[in-house]
Amino acid sequence: KVQDVGTAVSYIANYYGFDFLDMFKYGGFESEMNSTFTDGIHPSQFLIETHITPTIAQFIKDNYKK
Repeated sequence: KVQDVGTAVSYIANYYGFDFLDMFKYGGFESEMNSTFTDGIHPSQFLIETHITPTIAQFIKDNYKK
């Protein structure tokens, strides 16, 4: 499952002290927006523009300040 991959990556990132953004949890993947996936796996342009991109941008702003 996709969640299992995310869990493994999260564990490894935490173990090595890396910042990790769980896009499955915070990118709209667990919500009612699953219907906005083009093929059930890949997100639509709408989901990318409205949730994924802003989530990644905020994560970078919060974790990588000058």
